[in-house]
Amino acid sequence: MTLNPNAYKNIGDYGLIGDRHSAALVGIDGSIDWCTFPRFDSASVFAAILDSEKGGRFAITPSELYTGGQRYLPDSNVLETQFVTRTGACTLTDFMPFFRRPDLSWVAHGCIIRILRCTSGTIPVRIAYEPRPNYGRSSEKMFERNRKVIVKDEDFELILETTLPLEINESGDGAYAEVLLTEGMEAVFVVRHVLEGHEEAIPSALAFNIPRELRDLTDAYWRNLSMTVNYSGPYRDIVVRSYLVLHLLVYIPTGAIVAAPTTSLPEWIGGSRNWDYRFTWLRDSAFTIDALMRLGHTDEAVEFFEWLAQACGLSDDSLEWEAHDEEEHIHILYRIDGETDSTEEELTNLEGYKASAPVRIGNGAYDQIQQDVYGELLASAHLLATHGEEVTAAHWDVVKTLANLAAKEWRDPDSGIWEVRGGPFHFVTSNALCWVALDRAIKLGEMYMPDDPDIPRWRAEAETIKEDVLEKGWSKDKKAFVQHYESDAMDAATLLLPLLGFIDFNDPRFLSTLERIEADLRDGPFVKRYRTDETDDGVFGPEGAFTLCSFWLVQVLTHVGRRGEARRMFNELLTYANHLGLFAEMIDPRSGLALGNFPQAFTHIGLILAALESTGHEDDPEEGEHREHRDPAAHTDHDHHGG
Repeated sequence: MTLNPNAYKNIGDYGLIGDRHSAALVGIDGSIDWCTFPRFDSASVFAAILDSEKGGRFAITPSELYTGGQRYLPDSNVLETQFVTRTGACTLTDFMPFFRRPDLSWVAHGCIIRILRCTSGTIPVRIAYEPRPNYGRSSEKMFERNRKVIVKDEDFELILETTLPLEINESGDGAYAEVLLTEGMEAVFVVRHVLEGHEEAIPSALAFNIPRELRDLTDAYWRNLSMTVNYSGPYRDIVVRSYLVLHLLVYIPTGAIVAAPTTSLPEWIGGSRNWDYRFTWLRDSAFTIDALMRLGHTDEAVEFFEWLAQACGLSDDSLEWEAHDEEEHIHILYRIDGETDSTEEELTNLEGYKASAPVRIGNGAYDQIQQDVYGELLASAHLLATHGEEVTAAHWDVVKTLANLAAKEWRDPDSGIWEVRGGPFHFVTSNALCWVALDRAIKLGEMYMPDDPDIPRWRAEAETIKEDVLEKGWSKDKKAFVQHYESDAMDAATLLLPLLGFIDFNDPRFLSTLERIEADLRDGPFVKRYRTDETDDGVFGPEGAFTLCSFWLVQVLTHVGRRGEARRMFNELLTYANHLGLFAEMIDPRSGLALGNFPQAFTHIGLILAALESTGHEDDPEEGEHREHRDPAAHTDHDHHGG
């Protein structure tokens, strides 16, 4: 396939909408280029971001030259896209209905609502509705029934209702319209996912001003949620936006948080580092829980931890650990329903974003061995305990199981926190997090079970782990802690060593490591995870700078006394958020453009924690020395040719 370079927007040229079941990406040109129904990990119905020709889209765009802007309604996840031409202007409002009834039950309609309103003059608009169910693999044709445009795929129907007449093309794979809107005119579009055979039982979504009522209820839900954020510092807008992003990525039926709502957006254009991130990673858990609690949301943190614990093998009834056979282990990632199987598959029918193949669904890393998970789970449990959550006898059984697994398995090599597909190796951070597991288990034992006979053994084993890491993880040549025992490569994950309490921030060995990380992996505000030419990670090609690592560095600089520099770095990083304040997984240091899946939860968690650290020192004489950064609520103008 010949790539049309103009067929793809930048990864950051999108806003995210969702209903805490699934999500969609809406481009600055009014095109929905990614959407899955009914869940985050379901097959796509629109995937133009992964193949401009075959993926499918729902575009509402002026058919002549225009400028545009995009913003969220204040403290909300309701998205507005503005278009201005030489003759007029219009606003496109996009959202997925989600709110709570007075009885506190959730309401999610499994649909996208688009409201197009001409605000001045006249403006010509082209509508192109081109759904491609099942990642573009469905061969079902579109048809009209009861003035609704319908496309089927196996057990569901995708139904479009609109106040404008659309014409289905001869091939039956698209519905189109060209309209001239005048001031005050409004068009409504409702795309619903409906189980086959249930459609007629659902009343028209266009009747009785329902779309506007649903918009107001959804907007009120998000605004009320924003008001609960316990932070009033100078970065409140971007912290609230990150908090709202996290909640768009929560699968509300279980409480799972997906790492990102997308799959296979490349970590380098043209490269093969393209992964499916629509799963929950244990790696992220301690940081997520820390961020939620520090923003005043302990209840949410508890709910997330309980889901993690159950997904890892806890019984719903007794909270007792289920027995694993010898070949089973705690998985590093889980599906949003708690299942473990996420078999990886390559979709050869899609070319990938800007021809960055392959497109993958599922994630083969689910069956990797990673010893760090024990530390992340027990660090989470300890965080909750320090905020008043009681550790019961059943919980203590789980603590003991995790601690004993860490004590037993840390001597074995694993795939590491970055899930490298080379190796396995003895990763420094993996072993350090096994130490964290034992350290937090000891602390929990001292709080609740001081007479448990395992505690002295854990103390001895924790000391053995620390001695091993300090000796074998240290490179005399690099004068730094390195990625793993078999290598001298640097790894930004070692920034976690003091953040997790393994070593003091001002220990000369860590300060030397910090200096080496900055020399080898830092480029201005950007920090790479590691150098791909030095690490056998089993994947070909380069990658961008990992944005989370930059936020880790901000936290570390704050703690080692370089607070003014940390503040300046943080503010510079914020200028690389997109026009809505959203971050992808990575950034290309050369262009500053977003790379990887978008938006990424872990990045926004790192942003929240870095913001809290950066504003947590009132006596900092350089506190006022921060650069102006882009206002996420402001409109960003773009020139485009419509049609």
